[in-house]
Amino acid sequence: MKKLLVLAVAACASVASAQYGLNDFGFVFSSAVGGSGTNDGVTMVITGGDIGLAGDSEFQGLAPNTGLLTFDWTYSSIDYGDFDQGYYDVNGGRTVLCNNDGPFAGSVSTGLSAGDALDIGVYTFDGVYGPGILTVTNFNLTPEPASLALVAVGLFLRRR
Repeated sequence: MKKLLVLAVAACASVASAQYGLNDFGFVFSSAVGGSGTNDGVTMVITGGDIGLAGDSEFQGLAPNTGLLTFDWTYSSIDYGDFDQGYYDVNGGRTVLCNNDGPFAGSVSTGLSAGDALDIGVYTFDGVYGPGILTVTNFNLTPEPASLALVAVGLFLRRR
């Protein structure tokens, strides 16, 4: 019995160190305004549209687990004012990170539940005078302790 408990604690510690990155969200790029996006698993870059149409250029994905999402971002544009915005969106609730007047860098820390829809992108109001460009790095979802405890209990009971 003691051996099983040690195995469960070791499994919990192993899961505790697990983090989810950009490749774990199943991100798909979408833009009807001529934008573009790249995601190499380490860095995500979203370039907004610049073809005279208003709309989103974004990566859309789903949270693979419940936990704390953190990422760093930078934003640039040759446009001015509030005509382009970098943002992230959880289940339809949009958070604007920046517009063409700044700030031009920052960090995000927000809770997610397994299955939450997460969009990261650039919105353009005018689609002219240069696109906004949003770059995301250091993207990690760290599972919450309650999820880790459930995994450990499940492993313990499975072994019994």
